[in-house]
Amino acid sequence: MIVDPACITPEDRAGQLSVRAVLVGSVIGSMLCASNAFFALQTGWVTMASLQAAVVGFGVFRVAHSSCGCRRLTMLENVVVQTTSVAASTLPLAAGFAGIIPAFELMRKEGHPGAPPELSMASLFLWAAVLSLFGVFLAVPLRRDAILVERLKFPSGTATAEVIAVLHRVAAPSPPSGTPAIGLSDASQLEQPQAGAVPAAAAGEAAAAGSAKVSGRDAPAAEEPGMSVAEQDEASEDAAWTQRWRVLGFTMLAAAAVSVVTEFVPVLHSLPVFQWMGVPLATAVGWTITPSLSYVGQGMIMGPRTTASMLLGSVLAWAVMAPVAQAAGWSSGPVGGAEHGVKGWVTWLALAVMLGDSVVIIGSTFWRLVGSLRAKYGSRMPSAVCCRGLCGAGKAPSSTPQEGASLIPRSHSSDPASPLVRGEAGAGGAAGGVAAAVDPAVAEGTLPSSLELQVLDPAEEAGENVPTMFWVVGLALGTAACAVALSIMFNSPIYEPLVAVMLSCLVAVVAARALGETDLNPVSGVGKLSQLFFAAVAPGNVTSNIVAGAVSEAGAQQAGDLLQDLKTGHMLGASPRAQFFAQIAGSLVGVVVSVVAYKLLTLAYPVGGPELPAPTARVWLGMAELVNGQQLPPYAGLFAGLFGAAALLVSVLKAWAGRPEPGEAAWRRTLRGAMAWAPSVMAVGVGMYIAPNWVLPRCAGSLLQVVWKRTNSAGHDRLMLLAASGFVLGEGLMSIANAGLRAGGAEPWTCDGCVGELACSGCP
Repeated sequence: MIVDPACITPEDRAGQLSVRAVLVGSVIGSMLCASNAFFALQTGWVTMASLQAAVVGFGVFRVAHSSCGCRRLTMLENVVVQTTSVAASTLPLAAGFAGIIPAFELMRKEGHPGAPPELSMASLFLWAAVLSLFGVFLAVPLRRDAILVERLKFPSGTATAEVIAVLHRVAAPSPPSGTPAIGLSDASQLEQPQAGAVPAAAAGEAAAAGSAKVSGRDAPAAEEPGMSVAEQDEASEDAAWTQRWRVLGFTMLAAAAVSVVTEFVPVLHSLPVFQWMGVPLATAVGWTITPSLSYVGQGMIMGPRTTASMLLGSVLAWAVMAPVAQAAGWSSGPVGGAEHGVKGWVTWLALAVMLGDSVVIIGSTFWRLVGSLRAKYGSRMPSAVCCRGLCGAGKAPSSTPQEGASLIPRSHSSDPASPLVRGEAGAGGAAGGVAAAVDPAVAEGTLPSSLELQVLDPAEEAGENVPTMFWVVGLALGTAACAVALSIMFNSPIYEPLVAVMLSCLVAVVAARALGETDLNPVSGVGKLSQLFFAAVAPGNVTSNIVAGAVSEAGAQQAGDLLQDLKTGHMLGASPRAQFFAQIAGSLVGVVVSVVAYKLLTLAYPVGGPELPAPTARVWLGMAELVNGQQLPPYAGLFAGLFGAAALLVSVLKAWAGRPEPGEAAWRRTLRGAMAWAPSVMAVGVGMYIAPNWVLPRCAGSLLQVVWKRTNSAGHDRLMLLAASGFVLGEGLMSIANAGLRAGGAEPWTCDGCVGELACSGCP
């Protein structure tokens, strides 16, 4: 249920895009961005952390109010805080600092023909800026269909809205009638962890922070029945937040301390336990123990199913296939070599698994999208899509049924209590964003193709939508700037980056729908499929191929991020225009932080070395070489085909099983029950291409949070999110400081016990 507009005062609405909200969001986002830059280069992992940003932002102003009487953060300001933070925090992925730019570094390092020149600091700023902004403009025209008409779940955006509503003591919005309870997909937490935590834990923490729900507007303490009760409530909340800040501070300090010690005592970075046990091959291919609290925190966030799937991938790749390839002589280089060694050989298997899963996700999403459009528009589909899906954004719905109208999805129309079928203009506009002239067939659960419904947008009625001219001009200028800048930087014909931008606009539509349905933004698959397409546009050009994938990934990433935030804002009555400008501000902050963090990290540590293995870069480079005709290592193609086929089969069966339907066959119920135990295919692929030493602490973290949940459920729900976030932030931020020390000439305290380059590239 959308928050009742009565709980939002005119002053709150007018002041939602406040300087203080943008500043606090930028600070939180900057810390997350710096951490993400480090973890992206280690394992390709990036967290969106919208829930953390909302909770921490609320807590900052809660403390400020208690200590110096600062005005409390309003609910709408908190939406701006988390929007700004998310835009900044995900820039390392959107701007290609997780895989694209490191791939160029590897090309130069390994002497690839046609490797691009090293990008200067100014070039990196320009690269990040042009990639980050056009996706923001691209999301605006997608909002109407994805959020208002289709009412896609966007589970993380919905979960964030619920948390913010509870924090600020307003009635929490509920999903549309007939939709399942909110849950985060394993793959979303893996590839792009949108919510950053298990919803139950987040809800529990928010409930404890918000104390009690009050229907209507934020309830000040003076409205409590009796001042003594109000004062006790205020003191209780202060004590609860004091405990939270202590947990966050302690976990950050603990992770930072461990990071410093492992930095200057490198053997602790990767404990060669199998070497000590007399199994050197296992140690050589990554079976070491990395006592990293940040990866423990990541495992707490991901949950046991995702980490178990990653562990399965590690076992398949590094305990089964790697020793076989080494013993059979299928790899020509050193065991740990990423180009010709076992690591490089196994990467092809991981790429096949991830590509198979991505094809199914994108294909099934596209199939549902086409089916939905055909059901809505019938023979008018092409013109209606062009007119409504793009030109209709930012416009008021037409009074005629032919423009600004949409058919209701059948799954919603069967619920007579839904505002979608009641046809109450006032209730529909407030609760569901849709009003209809009711036809008896709708109430009976049938939906004739002649019936169309007029979409009412509360933001449009309030004059808070992004004007059409804004996003049209912005998208045009962003496209032109991206094409010109990339053409100059990489000395390529201008049509190549222009085609890449156009392709990005198309795939972003499918990726955004996948995100709304499953909470998975398949940016990795989008990039790989774009590389496959671009092999025909610029054959034999590895650099252009990687750049094309980068543009597609950036568009899908940024558009998906903003749509998640717009879903949150829509459920809470926030202004899309305010969120749009907050996203731009956060993106610009993220550009600066991500470039500085990347340059500092790569100045201190070599890309592809033990500290920054950049596995995602190896995948990008491998895909570009493959589609441009490079020969695979011996038997890599055969086993990649087998693993890819298995991944494709499991993904198809999981998609086919689908959700429960009335009157379905028994075999389908059996299949769905079996698929509930199937691993996350994308997580298996990731576990195959990153070394096991990064997977094992994640498994430990997931087990820790399970034990915590079972032994102290209340404490887990109240503190787990902040504890895990503290572990991640503490090591992430300290890693930037460590990189500065190393770049300044600091040496390890001792290299005793190191296993060559496995533990530290700086050790003799």
